[in-house]
Amino acid sequence: MPGKVGACSWLLVILAVCAGCSSNGIPTNDGRRVSVGQPAADTKPLRRFPIFDTRSEPLPRVVLETLRSNHQHFEPNFAQRLTIIKSPLVWAVPNGEELCLASLQKSGVMGATCEPLRRALRNGLAATFLRDPTRAVPQARRTIVGIAPRGATRVSAAWPAGQASVPVVHGMFLHRDHIDQAPEHFALSMRKP
Repeated sequence: MPGKVGACSWLLVILAVCAGCSSNGIPTNDGRRVSVGQPAADTKPLRRFPIFDTRSEPLPRVVLETLRSNHQHFEPNFAQRLTIIKSPLVWAVPNGEELCLASLQKSGVMGATCEPLRRALRNGLAATFLRDPTRAVPQARRTIVGIAPRGATRVSAAWPAGQASVPVVHGMFLHRDHIDQAPEHFALSMRKP
């Protein structure tokens, strides 16, 4: 994945990454070309995520360029920054039938975690950042940040040695701890109708 490579205190755990494609348009099954930034899929499912209720925020140039070069149905006009976390910066960005979390760290390293939209509606979408354990810093080693669909009240993040239950606030969740392992599974607790 393009981006600045070097010593950084965070490692992005990529749960799923989309295949790359050119940024000058995508051929569709009927022979048309869809330009990057033009919705490639129905955006109605996005309305099920509270984060997409507000006006989108322009992406920084490095994030925009990296996503354009790596994601074929990237829709920057719908990008929303997760205001629940200050560092690294994280945006929810639709990518055709997928939903991605794009991140930009202080060091300039950019990453993305993508899942099929139907899976994100079932389990939420999260990015996990692990701090380099060789650095003696009293801050949290692991940061889990993500989004959940409307009606979700909690997200359960599970890894082999345990699990954490994280509250969902305005469709976003954030959890920090000293675990040095990424979650393997996420499950949502939904508000009862």
